[in-house]
Formats: sequence, C-alpha cells, structure tokens
Amino acid sequence: MWWRKPKQQGGSGPVGRPASEASAPSPRLRHSEALRYFLECLGARPGLTIVDFGAVSQANISAITSLGHRIYAEDLLRSVAQVTHPEDPPGGPMDARRVGAIVDNALPFEDGTVHGVLAWDVLQFVSVPLLESLLRRLVGVLVPGAPLLAYFDAAGKPGRVTVWSFQIVDRSTLRLTPRAERELVSVFNTRAIERLFSSFRSVKFFLSAGEFREVVVTR
Repeated sequence: MWWRKPKQQGGSGPVGRPASEASAPSPRLRHSEALRYFLECLGARPGLTIVDFGAVSQANISAITSLGHRIYAEDLLRSVAQVTHPEDPPGGPMDARRVGAIVDNALPFEDGTVHGVLAWDVLQFVSVPLLESLLRRLVGVLVPGAPLLAYFDAAGKPGRVTVWSFQIVDRSTLRLTPRAERELVSVFNTRAIERLFSSFRSVKFFLSAGEFREVVVTR
C-alpha cells in the first residue's frame, strides 16, 4: 500500500536548474551497503510505515510494498519549491509559518508511528530552519530503533551539484537518475553529520566510492 497527499494548486514547481544535455550525468547503477543495512533494520515485521522524501518512484513503491509495508511518498524538494518566493535564499523559506507548513505536509503522522525514512540526498538542499524543524519532527514521529537513510555530497565544499532520483533495484542496488543541478545549502563532513543527528541514538557511516557519504541513523 502506498499513499501520497493531493497535489497542491499552482503546479509542481522546479526542483532546481536542469543540467545541460552536454554536462548531465547519465543514469547508472550503484551498489549501496547503506540501503542493504536500512532494509535489514526494518526486520521481518510486515505492515510498517516508510516515508520517502525523494522523487516519487514506482520502483521504490514496488520495492517497499513487496516487503509488506506502506510507503508515503513526499517529494520534499518539490514541496519546498511550491512555497518558495523569489526573495527567499537558496533552500527555500526560513520564516516559521511556511517552514511549519512544509513539515506538517511532509510528516502528517502521530508520534511513534513511522518505522523508516528514505531521505536520499535531499537534506543538504533545504534551508537550515527547515532542516532543523524537520529533524525535530522526525524524532517525534519515528519509533525507537527506526532507521533513516541519507546521502551527502562527499566533496565537502560549497557549489552546484547534481540532485539525483534514487530508485531501488534490489536490496543493495540503486539506479541513480539525474533530476537537476542545485546549489548545496549545507555542506556536511563527517563531524557535521554527527552533529546534525545528535538527537538520534546512533549514526552509521558506510565506506563507498564516488560522490556520496552514505549514512544510516537510528532513532
């Protein structure tokens, strides 16, 4: 079973600037031990609630529902774009009212009712007030022991990078498809990631080649 809230009025809004055809990365497969560990953390219990913050993907819906779970698909970057004004800084709104509305739409759950989150690469592209508010809400809605999977740019410096769509191929393989290019709002090294998730029980890093730091944090 999967569900998604109705689309807001006014269009879907851009996720970022499309990469030029000459420079756009091609779709590719990626081995991910972090994905394998995330799925292992869910265990064998059916009927769990999983939140996906990436681009809505039929592959992810099928992968999660085939395990007997429910998936709530919320394209967080697109939701942020829908309420972003031209005068807003990169990463979207910073005022409390709009930040609160985004978080309410992204996580419409009672405390202790979410069993896992696929955050993918989106956390590094949202405003700091939104990121902080989102993590506070996550601490509440996640059950103890629930995993959150996230990817962070490994270069460790500001700049424009590719925003990816992550699609689950199997328990340890992802298909990455470029969505757009976007300015990093926050740059995370290992210590910064640990501080970001200081309210969580544990942070586990995975050795990986390429442009990402792979992380699974546990509530």
